[in-house]
Amino acid sequence: AVPIFHAYVHVQHCQVKLNPKYRDGFGLTDGECLERLWSYLNRFVTMTRKMG
Repeated sequence: AVPIFHAYVHVQHCQVKLNPKYRDGFGLTDGECLERLWSYLNRFVTMTRKMG
C-alpha cells in the first residue's frame, strides 16, 4: 500500500487497489488514542491524590 495522500495522485483504479482505507489489515487510527487520554487525565492526578 502507499501512503494515503500519495494515493490521490494516482488514477482511480490505483486508489481503490492501494489506498489503505480499502486494504484489509490496515488500521485507520494512529495508535496514540490512549496517549492522548493519559495526557488529558494527568491534570487530574494531583486533585484526586489529595482526595484519597
